[in-house]
Amino acid sequence: MSYSLVPLPSQLMGMLKPLQHEIEAEMGVGPCNPIDATDPQSLYVWSGELFDALIASGRGELDAKKTIAKALRVTIDPCWSAKAKVPLRGTSARHRVIARLVREKRWHSIWSLNWDVWLERALHSVGIESHQSKKNSSPALPNGWIRWYESWVPSKVVQNGDQQTVVVYKPHGCVESLLAGDGTFVLTREELGRCLKQQEPLVQDGMKQCFTHHSLVAAGWSASEPYLQEFFTELKPYRSAGTTLTVIDPSPNPGGHVALMAAYDSCSAQTMCRPEFNSFPNTDDVFLWIQTRHGLGCFEAISTGYERQKATAWLNIFKEPQSQSSAFGFMVEWFDNFLSVWLRLCFNNGHQKFFAGLPVLREAIPTHRRDEHIPWDEQNVERKDLLAALTLLVDLCDRPAEIPKFNFAFFPGALWDEHKHHLIVPVPAWIEGKTQSLAALKPLVESRHWANQGQVRKVSVLGLAPLGSPVMHKDTQLNWIYEVSRLMHFGGFAAVKNIQWLELSNWRDHI
Repeated sequence: MSYSLVPLPSQLMGMLKPLQHEIEAEMGVGPCNPIDATDPQSLYVWSGELFDALIASGRGELDAKKTIAKALRVTIDPCWSAKAKVPLRGTSARHRVIARLVREKRWHSIWSLNWDVWLERALHSVGIESHQSKKNSSPALPNGWIRWYESWVPSKVVQNGDQQTVVVYKPHGCVESLLAGDGTFVLTREELGRCLKQQEPLVQDGMKQCFTHHSLVAAGWSASEPYLQEFFTELKPYRSAGTTLTVIDPSPNPGGHVALMAAYDSCSAQTMCRPEFNSFPNTDDVFLWIQTRHGLGCFEAISTGYERQKATAWLNIFKEPQSQSSAFGFMVEWFDNFLSVWLRLCFNNGHQKFFAGLPVLREAIPTHRRDEHIPWDEQNVERKDLLAALTLLVDLCDRPAEIPKFNFAFFPGALWDEHKHHLIVPVPAWIEGKTQSLAALKPLVESRHWANQGQVRKVSVLGLAPLGSPVMHKDTQLNWIYEVSRLMHFGGFAAVKNIQWLELSNWRDHI
């Protein structure tokens, strides 16, 4: 899952091969067997030889592992700590979607065999904090929302079993744990075989429950580790009915994936999703497609009548990924870039309420993160925010010839017509809200994500509301226009007369 962000094992070996003798000499160990850059297992073989030699020379286990990790550049290259090669968005699409679905409680747990912390960075970006920050956490959120993650490595015991914490299992260790003084950094083939079997019974039982009671989605994992193949095979007789296997990998591994499918009594046609490397759909496209289907499913669940028919029809269209150039491909960007910002805006203005016993406080959901995520699948309250967004999506789809192809990424939370340089800012326009404040948009407008305001020639405010909602008073419309004018950085839009109010019933006449 971290390809392009950190080196793959074969790439790491390719970089180290010319330096092998120099590294060994610097460590003061004898010549090891030559590195085979074509064999990913060569990483563990060579590391095992180095480790044994360092221990034999009198080095402690933690010191030896830190020495090898430094030679592999894991503790000195900032990409492993998610501080270099950072995508402009902050996270890759695949990590972002996984994190959002964690927030939505769609994953029981996450297993990562990577040493890096890109997944943890993505969890933080959507509002899921480390369990270590619980004491200083924000006010209460609904029980159905995941709030914290706990990273587990083989030297630890899972501490949190509450329903708002997800466990990230890292059986091979983690660079942050190693830097913090934890010796869990699995480097050798012998350690790979022991890392699960030597756990406390409570930990082993928790791990087994992950795979006997829940379906498995294996993304970017070759399943080449013999100890994990054995682990899944042993669990086969205890697997609950209905649990399934899905493998998302552009390069299927004939050995590992076949063994995994045998453990799940599945075949390639039922299991394999094979993204492309450099064309559509790649792995990011597949995860964005999964996110789009999830969003459409949430719309279908809360809507009725014509809108529900549309949501059902869209789900049928999205039985497979849709490219941006297709008629409905814009939905992928709409769900990824627009919807999260829109939901935060509705919440922060009191147009949408959530409850954790008492109403959730506004300060409980920060607005400074672009991807801070309010779950789409939270349906214990009436979701007027989603229903209002659905009216926009229906209108965008019903008359595509009359509506330009908007860019939803250029100004997150807004609609951007790059041909006419027209910026349209949707706002909640049903009467429940008592304030008109762009608190959810302000951090974006003033950040690099809205850095292209110099290209804007026209600004409009689009009022959105669920079907059948009472019409907003004219004074409230003017207040919204005033709020938008205050956020724009250019004098031409500081005057409210230069910003117009639009509604779905008439907006096509003005775009």
